[in-house]
Amino acid sequence: MPQLVLKLDSTIRAGRILHAVLLLAALLNIFMAEVFSHHEPHDVHVIWVGFLVNGLLIAGIALYFRIWMLATAAEILRTKPEDQFALARWRFGNILSFVLAESIVPFGFALRFIGGTSLQCLPFYIAGIAMMILWFPRRP
Repeated sequence: MPQLVLKLDSTIRAGRILHAVLLLAALLNIFMAEVFSHHEPHDVHVIWVGFLVNGLLIAGIALYFRIWMLATAAEILRTKPEDQFALARWRFGNILSFVLAESIVPFGFALRFIGGTSLQCLPFYIAGIAMMILWFPRRP
């Protein structure tokens, strides 16, 4: 059975496509939450705090994996761009950080549908989108 050989350029291109798709999905989540939730605001402060703690935890985990996986893989890829293990690690680190960053936006989406205001949902929207924009896949 032939082995899959990763190339740096195709991996970067695939990472950018995945990044664009996840960013678009996050923006569509925000759009749907703001367009389709038409009910009166409720007191959701306790839920908001719980979502905020979870969002901060997810952001911290994403940052940890991004630093731990991508920094070491990028350092290796700068000297040896054909290193398959480093390239796979770089790809996995990017995918993991994209998915974790995008997973913060649905907290705002859910909060909006259970009675939160747009202002209460805004930190989740901003954090998820900002992390996605800042973590655009770049050539190591």
